[in-house]
Amino acid sequence: MDSFNKILEQERKQTLRQIKNANKRLAEARVKKIEALSFGDLRENSAHDDAENDIGLFSYEKVVLDEKIKEIDRLENSFYRSSGYIGVKSKFSCKRNDTNEILEFYVVPAELGNAQKGLLPVNSKLGEAVQGKKKGDRCVVNTGLVAYTVDILSVE
Repeated sequence: MDSFNKILEQERKQTLRQIKNANKRLAEARVKKIEALSFGDLRENSAHDDAENDIGLFSYEKVVLDEKIKEIDRLENSFYRSSGYIGVKSKFSCKRNDTNEILEFYVVPAELGNAQKGLLPVNSKLGEAVQGKKKGDRCVVNTGLVAYTVDILSVE
């Protein structure tokens, strides 16, 4: 689990940087809104509309990032002991049978999913297919465009 905690710590640092950046852009958008108000009639004030849109966008981004930090905290503070079955916080490896590729992931909540970093979102097609499986099981992953099978090699 040490490698999982390292990945979570990296995600935390990256997310905190993103929150800082979103806060900065939100503050800039609020200043632009105040400046736009000085232009007069809001019905024909595109600068005001743009500032309002930016405020909404950056506020939403901040909420999403705050939720991501909460999920990281929850995962870091939750006790985990492998049951032998794949679930959130478990690590598993599998062989994709159509490409013979060996894949290794930690299963995480959707907010933390980043397959390139080895964090498989539970709501992804592969994440859904492997839920509850154990070593030696075979499952079908249906992406809508293509279907393939994977063999579960290990579960930690």
